[in-house]
Amino acid sequence: MNFMNFILTFLAAISLGGIWDFRFEENKSLEQVYDLDFTANDKMCVPGCWDMMPDYYLKRGTALYRRTFTVEKDFKDAVLEIEGMGLRGRFSIDGRELGEYPYPYAKLEIPVGKLGKGEHEIVAALDNRFDKEKMKLARAFYDFYLFGGAFCPAPQSASHRSGPFREQQIKQTRDMVRNSFNHPSVIIFSFLNEPGSTTKECKSLIDELIATVKAENSGRLVTFACNMGVNDICNENTDLIAINNYPGVIPCYPGEPATLRKKVNESFDEIVASFRTRYPDKPIMISETGYGAVYGWHDQAASVSTEEFQVEYLTYAFENFWNNPDIIGFAVWQMNDNRTYSRNSEDQPAKQFMAMSHAGLYNFLRQPKKSVETVRHYFSLK
Repeated sequence: MNFMNFILTFLAAISLGGIWDFRFEENKSLEQVYDLDFTANDKMCVPGCWDMMPDYYLKRGTALYRRTFTVEKDFKDAVLEIEGMGLRGRFSIDGRELGEYPYPYAKLEIPVGKLGKGEHEIVAALDNRFDKEKMKLARAFYDFYLFGGAFCPAPQSASHRSGPFREQQIKQTRDMVRNSFNHPSVIIFSFLNEPGSTTKECKSLIDELIATVKAENSGRLVTFACNMGVNDICNENTDLIAINNYPGVIPCYPGEPATLRKKVNESFDEIVASFRTRYPDKPIMISETGYGAVYGWHDQAASVSTEEFQVEYLTYAFENFWNNPDIIGFAVWQMNDNRTYSRNSEDQPAKQFMAMSHAGLYNFLRQPKKSVETVRHYFSLK
């Protein structure tokens, strides 16, 4: 993590990075093992992910962290800043409880209050198990790996009704704009990913986040990744439409080549036409589509998950987009393969070969697949 810095009155800061006392309890919950006086049996680096370390590789359970730190003068309004942690955390300083936080990857600012000059002790318990009741922001079937430990922040998605969640989203969206305000490469600000944009609750949150971005006067466009197609109700106030869609491949029923081409064309044509009818002057882009290929797997019949199949699908997509004047751009999912889960996918089938998402144009070693040349070709036409 860039885990744990103190942000104190007058912007003084004490970094808590470094080596912490550590203990890991496999398959046990935060509630089962939380103990301020735990006996450490190891050391762990912060920032860091314990489940990438050899002794704890891919293990699930609760990790206990402890260290001391020194404050050089009295502070009355100390704040514990946590850049990111996974997946659920509980914290205390000098035995004083600071609360429990079920927000993986989120930046947290936890009020500590008065902190006197001298030495203090901080204890953290981090639970990386998947718990549907206590951890609603993380699921084992996501196509990326959710680490245990302390690290850097990233966006979240969850219930639009939750008060704490809405507050987190508003704060993180505002921070995102402020942190990137002068970055020359940023032309669009986006929040949420496929948030279920068919409900009034979702629209309320999206409109509030749009207003949050606009209030910063950054001059950038604002949108969100929408996978609800013709049923979406939340793009009324966005600056452009961003469509995520995987016809014929999610779920994977591609059929023969002519059938797959037809599915790609009909699905994207219908969605784009629907948005164009509702929003005549709003730009439309394809923010996600693609399909996986295992590097080095080849088949002249273009079987699913071969490099030839990935080329076929992307070719149909490019042909459709490049011939539709209503589509202004396309972001391929994704640049390179990445880790997902080795076995457990909760109530969904374990679907990722070798615990990887293979949707990349490059594999995890950054070796190019055949689709790289396909993408290069079509972008060279623009």
